[in-house]
Amino acid sequence: MVKKTESKFTNWILGMPTVAVLLPIQGISLLYWWIAGSYLGLDVYSSRSFPAADGWCEAASEGLGSHCWGDYYYVIFLVFSQPNPWLEYANAYPAAALIPFMVTHLLGSITGFAQAGLLIYLGSMTLLIGWGVWSGTKGISLESRIILFAAITFFSPPLIHALDRGNNVGFIIPLLVWFFAALISRSPNQGVLAIVLLTVIKPHFAVLLFLYMIRGELKTFAKGALLGGTIHVLAFLIVAGSRFPVNIYDWLSRFISYQDYTSVANGWPQNISFAQGLYSFATLVPSQFKNESFLQDLQGLQGLIGPLVLLSILCLITAYRHVLTDVQVGILLTSLVAMTSSTSWYYYAVFSIPALLALTQMSKNATSSTLRAKKDENSASKKINFTLWMVLVLTLIQLPMYQLASDKSIIVTTANLVGGFWIIAYVFVFRVLIGDKKSVKSK
Repeated sequence: MVKKTESKFTNWILGMPTVAVLLPIQGISLLYWWIAGSYLGLDVYSSRSFPAADGWCEAASEGLGSHCWGDYYYVIFLVFSQPNPWLEYANAYPAAALIPFMVTHLLGSITGFAQAGLLIYLGSMTLLIGWGVWSGTKGISLESRIILFAAITFFSPPLIHALDRGNNVGFIIPLLVWFFAALISRSPNQGVLAIVLLTVIKPHFAVLLFLYMIRGELKTFAKGALLGGTIHVLAFLIVAGSRFPVNIYDWLSRFISYQDYTSVANGWPQNISFAQGLYSFATLVPSQFKNESFLQDLQGLQGLIGPLVLLSILCLITAYRHVLTDVQVGILLTSLVAMTSSTSWYYYAVFSIPALLALTQMSKNATSSTLRAKKDENSASKKINFTLWMVLVLTLIQLPMYQLASDKSIIVTTANLVGGFWIIAYVFVFRVLIGDKKSVKSK
């Protein structure tokens, strides 16, 4: 009876309800985008992603038509055309993140086919994403599994965005699936390896080691920090090694300044940062109540908003570390990683795909997924799970909004509200935790 109940809950929290919510909204979204392009003459493609021809490749020979996978060719340009990839261009990639680009490009160059490196790169990413999502849906009936797989891959705007740009963020999907699986199975070594590989793609993922620190597993925390640090230092020796260790400082300066690469006032390209979310919600206020000086203050302080949210949530997670489950903490930390920088393009929203899958697996393994050694299927935990499910679904939705960006042919989308949705979700989660703690004390 228990297994049957858990199976029903599993299918409810992430099976057909997710599909029932996502697919109709995505269908309505396609209708809106068609109207915006066909009837209003807006640049629908650039509104949802970036310009097709961004100048980082010879589109006729290296791209497809006018389309250039700019986030791939930009890195290739930095690595093979610049003596130091961090000196003159906005490059927040650590050296370790550049090496996979170098390998695929060199493999492709052997064939003599201009697009071979790109095809190897995108093909590897697509296969790993497919494997990761399929593994994450294990335990669901085949029909639901296939429909769910399609709903969160083929109909996922941030994933399409990542593949469209050739950004390496797509690789975080299989790695996060592995990370969450390690949390559920309580395999700290696998969890640490997943985190270290995640930091290769985005150094911010080192924040995930915080989970092991607050759980008192200091050896595991130290192991991850040491392994990750070693890999990154060795990579800096390989890339622009003649300037080592100055090239580490070169990267750090670019890394820190990158969050001011764009302004939250621009509205485009789509940005899911906490700063952008607050600013976008503020712009939705009716004009008679809108405070322009407040908007200017948000714009001027955009670099501080994310770190402030990060520190606040880390403190709250620490305070309630014995109540939250591993997966819940992992999802909260992952969202912080994705949205703390005030420049966080919409493709970083792909973190929501493995996070949604983790909620399913957590419901099947309730006893083994807790920070405390007892079952957590209480009302507070269910409310938190539902809140996380709801905000993760909202993260995967990209509807057009009424505002136009500085380029009047481009329309702003609801992707800019994602950071604000998560701030609201954090408030609700910790309100539930505070209420649950009070009710326990009263008993």
